[in-house]
Amino acid sequence: ASEMQLDVDDLFPLTDAAELLGFAQVSQGDILLLPAGETFAKGTVQEQKSVFASALQTRVPLIAHILRVLDTRPDHRAPEERFLRELEDYMLADDAEKVLATAIDWGRYAELFEYDYNAGVLSRSALAP
Repeated sequence: ASEMQLDVDDLFPLTDAAELLGFAQVSQGDILLLPAGETFAKGTVQEQKSVFASALQTRVPLIAHILRVLDTRPDHRAPEERFLRELEDYMLADDAEKVLATAIDWGRYAELFEYDYNAGVLSRSALAP
């Protein structure tokens, strides 16, 4: 944390995300960058998005679920409320909102789907792999 000039509280979510995505392995306070993490770190922006998109689809069940729903709909759109209600079956409403917001941010970064903030609707990205 000190080498990266980060507060320890800011570093933990980053290491958790890196582990979740298969980019790193954390053991006894050490972080080992895995091959996917190295590819991500060394890639161009577009290569990073591609590696990120692949990791999201294979390692984050919520992202895979959102994509399945969007892909099965004729217009490739679904209200965020649908996913929020599903998450609330497993966690508190505030936590569900945070989890969905993170999933939306990650999915948008990876260009897997788009999100209309005004309408609260997710849609399959035209750029999606």
